[in-house]
Amino acid sequence: MTFVNGPERAKKLFSYLMNFVAANVPCTKEITGILEAEMMALRSPELEVVPFLPPEYYGGFRRDLEMLAAGNFDDRANEFVNVRSSLGSAARTGPAQYLQDNVAERLRKVTPKNLEGWLESECASDQGVVLLAEQITRKFPEAPTAEALTWAAPLVASRACRLAKGLVRADLYFNWRWANRQAIPRDLYYDMYHVLLSTYCDVYATKESTQIDYAGLLLTPKTKLALYGGQCPLAGWLEALAQR
Repeated sequence: MTFVNGPERAKKLFSYLMNFVAANVPCTKEITGILEAEMMALRSPELEVVPFLPPEYYGGFRRDLEMLAAGNFDDRANEFVNVRSSLGSAARTGPAQYLQDNVAERLRKVTPKNLEGWLESECASDQGVVLLAEQITRKFPEAPTAEALTWAAPLVASRACRLAKGLVRADLYFNWRWANRQAIPRDLYYDMYHVLLSTYCDVYATKESTQIDYAGLLLTPKTKLALYGGQCPLAGWLEALAQR
């Protein structure tokens, strides 16, 4: 969306990102790739969850970034943005369409003070399993519902599979927020996506204070939250974070 609404700003952002890619800073896989890694580790306990791109993928990734930094927004990039934009629009209007009145009323009874505990209990419930199965079928359309359910139950129960529970919590939080405020911010879906991508990172850093308000509800305590206040140069601030 940044390229569509502000191409020059987008070029600068991708150029800045190139500095980190050139330094071989680990880059996370897409959500689907991380979820697949958790599923593979669940099926073969001797495997570890690998949420980051392997080194052999960096060549193609670097070339794609170089094209974007040069302002070459090709059909593939355009399709990616259009699909992501459609998903965001559908997510914003979704609760109003599928949440029944009695469900919305029950969500409104969950106070902000009790929200974290409610998310924990709902995530571990049968409803949490169903929500994750729906996520699996959306990300892997070829998977039958019955098969998705057989994956979802152990994924939710696993302490090692952080993203699976984060996806469920994100769905629950999204619905709770709509029920309590009757509106969803335009960028919330995309921002939550960024938060979930950091599930296996040591730190989630942002300049948006509103993201800090809910990021801790989606991530485990293993990922620390850091808010950039702008009082010092960003590069130095990031270096200080990395040295903690």
